[in-house]
Amino acid sequence: MPYAEDQDWIFASGRMKGRQPLWPEAIERNYIRPAAERAKITKHISWHVFRHTFSTLLAENDEDVKTVQSLMRHANSNITMNIYTHAVSSKKRRAQSKVVEMILPAEKATPVSARRDSNPRPLP
Repeated sequence: MPYAEDQDWIFASGRMKGRQPLWPEAIERNYIRPAAERAKITKHISWHVFRHTFSTLLAENDEDVKTVQSLMRHANSNITMNIYTHAVSSKKRRAQSKVVEMILPAEKATPVSARRDSNPRPLP
């Protein structure tokens, strides 16, 4: 086993003096669910929620796909990008803005809410 040493436990059991890990079910039951209840989160939280969040935050921080793949321990980057990493709305907005800037001159790309005149008109 690649992680069989006492110092390898990510969540070591205090009750067992670090000789065994805290089991995922125990962590979920004793820590995660009570914290979610205190935060009034009604959605079921599983370990995969943490994986999705972790990979999405890495992608939002502009980490390259191969780094995220390695940290997630995926066999290939398709799994990382297609299943675990979700586009974050700020990235979606930035991508859309880049396309608009490429298509429309700067003066026409001004949002309606930013125009000075009080009679907004649609873009041609």
